[in-house]
Amino acid sequence: MMPAALAPDIPSRRDPIRTALMVFLGLVVVFMLAPIAFVLVYAFSSVSYAIFPPPGFSMRWFVKLFQQEPLFRAAVNSLIVAAMAMVVSLVAGTLASLALVRYRFFGRELLRAVFLAPLIVPRIAFGVAMLVYVVLLRRFGGLDSLILAHLMLTLPFAITILSATLVAADRSLEEAAMDLGANGPLTFWRVTLPLMVPGLAAAALFAFTVSLDEFIITFLLTGSTQTLPLFVWGMLRTMLPPTVNAVATVIVVVSILLILLVMGIQWR
Repeated sequence: MMPAALAPDIPSRRDPIRTALMVFLGLVVVFMLAPIAFVLVYAFSSVSYAIFPPPGFSMRWFVKLFQQEPLFRAAVNSLIVAAMAMVVSLVAGTLASLALVRYRFFGRELLRAVFLAPLIVPRIAFGVAMLVYVVLLRRFGGLDSLILAHLMLTLPFAITILSATLVAADRSLEEAAMDLGANGPLTFWRVTLPLMVPGLAAAALFAFTVSLDEFIITFLLTGSTQTLPLFVWGMLRTMLPPTVNAVATVIVVVSILLILLVMGIQWR
């Protein structure tokens, strides 16, 4: 048998397959990012109609964007709802994931299925159910009912991510802390919670973006209260104003910054 050091170089048969897969993945990425790239280009166009390439560069659409007070109020409402839904879903999701992962009790899998049900039920059916519910409570059109609905949408994401984080966490660290005299709350605060920080960051990002982007349920539950998706939809009902591209560009930039922030937290 010829030694490995003297064996002739044989081209790997897997290299063409790997190259083809990389090319395919690159085409998929281009296909997914192309619409966003066009939005970014048109946001800085000097003309109000869509033409590629744009004849010039201009920032006037961003100037007009920040001069619209109704848009500012809608953005503030969206941020309030998204922030409240994110905070409450993180707290409730942490407690629920601790119960589902760390303890065994009768009906645990049924309870897990109930928590994840909003991910399976179609949004339109869920929105109609929430509409009936808030009308019965006489809270239609308020931000509190909208926060409650968004909480029910974001909580499954938080529970899923945090449960996976707890499953991957080293249980022996918690047991060592309790062996050294730490009680349950102190062990959670000093050991378990720091281990959950990457999952908390990812869950916060998912909850915030899901709430900020939700349109169907928000449309059904809001009266005169405007949110950012509803305001943009109202702008698109008759025509495509260039300020919509500016709004989309701001949202894309903020999303990228949030993703980089979460990646930095997970890296640390």
